[in-house]
Amino acid sequence: MTDVSHPHESLVRGFYAARARRDLAAVRDALAPDVVWHEAGSRPPYTGDLIGREAVLAMMAKAAELTGGTFHLELEDVLANDRRAVALVDWGAERGGRTLRGKEIAVYRVQGGRLVEAWFYPDDPRTVDAFWA
Repeated sequence: MTDVSHPHESLVRGFYAARARRDLAAVRDALAPDVVWHEAGSRPPYTGDLIGREAVLAMMAKAAELTGGTFHLELEDVLANDRRAVALVDWGAERGGRTLRGKEIAVYRVQGGRLVEAWFYPDDPRTVDAFWA
């Protein structure tokens, strides 16, 4: 049996693989220059709306710094069609002696082979907010 995945599924899987190996060039390449990134919660710069590739990369770098590099994502599955991809994700991080683990649904709008917009829906947004406070 041949594995035939949708190109948007491959893009999202590659994006998460690049994040896992901390390949910033590949992460940057997956994002449209004017990407719009909607993180659930109210603790900027880790949550809220971010606009532009540089803002998203800066948020990722800051989250890694504040968690001592412990922030990680584990991609469980990806569903894709010609306009969107949906990722089911387990994640975790440690900060200030606290450990947080969770699940989220990430919805990506894809255009021109890049992620142009993203929405994140964690299983427990209040706990996520408290973690970043």
